Amino acid sequence: MKSEGIKKLAAFSAAVMMAAAPLGDAAAFAPFGADSAIAASAAETLTLTVTFDADGGTCSAKKAKVTYGGTISPLPTPTKEGYSFLGWYYGSTKVTEKTKIKLKKNFTLKASWQKNSCLLTFDPCGGSISSKTKTYKSGTIVGALPVARKSGYTFMGWYTKKSGGTRIGYNTRISNVRDRTFYAHWAAPSFATLRYTFDNSSAGFGYSRNYVIPRARYKYIYDRFTADVLYDLYGRSWFGNCFGISASSAIFNIGTIKPQSFNSRYYFAKNLSLTDTNKTLGLTLLEYIESLQLIQFSDKVQLSMTAHENDVKSIVTRAKNCMNGKGKPLPICLYNAKNGAGHALLAYKMKTVNANTDRLYIYDSNYPTMSGAYITLFKQGTKYVAFSVDYTDYDYDTISWVDISDVWYVWQRKGQEGLYSLGSTISVGSENAGVYGADGALCAEIRNGEFTPYAEGFDIVHTMSADAEGVVFTAPEGDYTVVAEGCTLDVKLLGGGNYYRVESDSDSMTFSLSDSRIELAAKAGDGYTVTISDPCGENVAEGVAEEDSVIIICADGSSTAVPIEDEQASGGEEIVTEELPAEEPSDEPAEDSSADEGAEVYYFDEEELTSDSFIVNELEAPDVGGEV
Repeated sequence: MKSEGIKKLAAFSAAVMMAAAPLGDAAAFAPFGADSAIAASAAETLTLTVTFDADGGTCSAKKAKVTYGGTISPLPTPTKEGYSFLGWYYGSTKVTEKTKIKLKKNFTLKASWQKNSCLLTFDPCGGSISSKTKTYKSGTIVGALPVARKSGYTFMGWYTKKSGGTRIGYNTRISNVRDRTFYAHWAAPSFATLRYTFDNSSAGFGYSRNYVIPRARYKYIYDRFTADVLYDLYGRSWFGNCFGISASSAIFNIGTIKPQSFNSRYYFAKNLSLTDTNKTLGLTLLEYIESLQLIQFSDKVQLSMTAHENDVKSIVTRAKNCMNGKGKPLPICLYNAKNGAGHALLAYKMKTVNANTDRLYIYDSNYPTMSGAYITLFKQGTKYVAFSVDYTDYDYDTISWVDISDVWYVWQRKGQEGLYSLGSTISVGSENAGVYGADGALCAEIRNGEFTPYAEGFDIVHTMSADAEGVVFTAPEGDYTVVAEGCTLDVKLLGGGNYYRVESDSDSMTFSLSDSRIELAAKAGDGYTVTISDPCGENVAEGVAEEDSVIIICADGSSTAVPIEDEQASGGEEIVTEELPAEEPSDEPAEDSSADEGAEVYYFDEEELTSDSFIVNELEAPDVGGEV
């Protein structure tokens, strides 16, 4: 009997424990600790007090009553200036009006807040930035971030930590809105950070077949008069944007103009589209590249290019500095002195292969996806003696470089006068012509559209081609005569502050920069039109020679015809064309039958070699795993 009573009591106790266990869905609270058991009927009528902690805010209700297993409804909505209310929390559990309360004693709910906005601070970590702080509004994307720059380095983005961390970008959302600092990360320029995705071709830029860079772009860089002259000289065809691509990419690493300046979402040139616009400059990326392409005509850039011709030692030093984050990407120019063809590249890294060979790694806009493109530099001791382009069939015999600071100098002075004034620039539209000096000596000639200089200072700018109407070249100040052979005169001349456009049936003209005049050797019936421009305006002289005469045209457009007999009687000199000098025997090495099997090697001036240097003509490329 006693034993049976014990068994019934044990069974009853088990039933009570089950009834006291938590019931309801997963959102219900777990009960406090190991409280004493409560009868089921008592638990169902247990009334608890809940206290509301507004955590710095204000709340209409301080306390409320809730029955065990019931809900708190309605819940008060607190307010806090500058913050958004996220809800009431018991520990880490959010309590809503549907949450069943299964606690067995009084408890407190705490308000959770999120700042409506916070202050983001940006640490440039040795660089400079356009602004140091930005206000962030909760629930939005970060948006445009400050533009950062550090000379010699590529900006890699803003990160949550000085080292490592998470990069934030335009579309980043901050979940925990609080004041915080982000840090700039930097790296030496590399192929990945310098290149664009489009190439230097009409298709790459979306140009039509007969596209030329618009006159408006010339006027953006140069003063009105110079812009019109250069557009007339060079705007007849599009020669490529390789210099503009290289210069713009380099400037992203030295100036205040960054990829972000064109599209606030991006840090790298490869992410940009040609239609992205820099609103401060009023230029799309395409227009910006074209503008920098035209800067190469300026005195500053041309003198830089000429002064650094075959200065390979400086190229190597600067490329190494760029690779180590101590310098800037270096625009380099490959050039063919015979036909005026050229190409601009961007050097960023050097590698020594062996004692006689270095590699200059470049970004070539003709091959925007070729990350390993390089130029082979051959040396003897500390002297560089030759180079070859191993990845393509470029026909260039001269290498030079341009200080990107010179490009930036011109850019900062765009629109001002005096950016272009190199001696005289001459364009001859005749396929066969000679240029003679005041003494009658042949200074340069054009044969079948190809230009050959014979006097110092006559340098070709561009040769005649399928899309170019004439040969453009520079010459020192002086008096010259152009004789067109078998065709009429088509000459454009910039010099002495004036720009002359000469079209004449005559086959000979003499121009004097000292007293700004043109002389045409005209036969009876020869027509002529000479347009003379200067910064103040334009004058035109036109007419038809009534007899064989020399027509003298002055800068003001006035003209005087002097009969040939009178000209000779007054001591005028007749222009006598010279025979071309006999071709000197070449001391270049004989053509190697194996040359077509590898890249052509171009040799620097042999006179620069010391007596103990090896003979350049017998130079053999070292065995570096491929033929040269």
